[in-house]
Amino acid sequence: MHYTELIEASRIFRSSEDTYDWAWRRAKKIDWLKLDELTDEVIKEEVLGFLNRWSCRIPVTDELVSRIRGSFQYRKEMFPELSSFGLDTFEEDLGKKIGNSGMNLSEVMIQLFRDFTMIGDRFRDVAASKTLHMILPKLFVMWDNAIREAYNIDKSPSGYVYDFIPMMASHAREAITTFAAEREVNLEEAHRGISELCGGRTLAKVVDEYNYLRYTSGII
Repeated sequence: MHYTELIEASRIFRSSEDTYDWAWRRAKKIDWLKLDELTDEVIKEEVLGFLNRWSCRIPVTDELVSRIRGSFQYRKEMFPELSSFGLDTFEEDLGKKIGNSGMNLSEVMIQLFRDFTMIGDRFRDVAASKTLHMILPKLFVMWDNAIREAYNIDKSPSGYVYDFIPMMASHAREAITTFAAEREVNLEEAHRGISELCGGRTLAKVVDEYNYLRYTSGII
């Protein structure tokens, strides 16, 4: 994907009221890496509120709050290390071991996705992708049913990690490469340049904005 496609999509996404960009900006104000330390009311208002503003239609109950907190706590020790991984280096990082888990990056991602999809009460694969993106915004890419179907991806943890994420990583790398070639900068500078032109967003977020505008809303 040429970098100009991502930059233009992000510009449209940020300027359109139909994308609910304000909901994402509001959600960023809480510390998702400390999700388990948030009060029940904050999880209801800001975590479930964010998901429901983006049409997940999840019931807001004490039981569900407890399950969300439990799923986060179960893998909590992995999140700080995972925060250093990004979509643009996903392929080369696949085999790296994560902490003391004995699992590599792809295995950990599958387990995290599975954990969150099993929360239940409509908190499934779409909500899992959005929640994990907010916790690890450089690595996980949000999806919805329209996006998943457009890419012909199976609705499963393995489909998300082994099929969807590699496709999104390919988009990100191509954008960086085309930016670097045209602007005559190195890949690190290209990555930073795209992010700056997209309001400081991660490549994982910008790729989602493109997907949303093309496959979910049909704006582009």
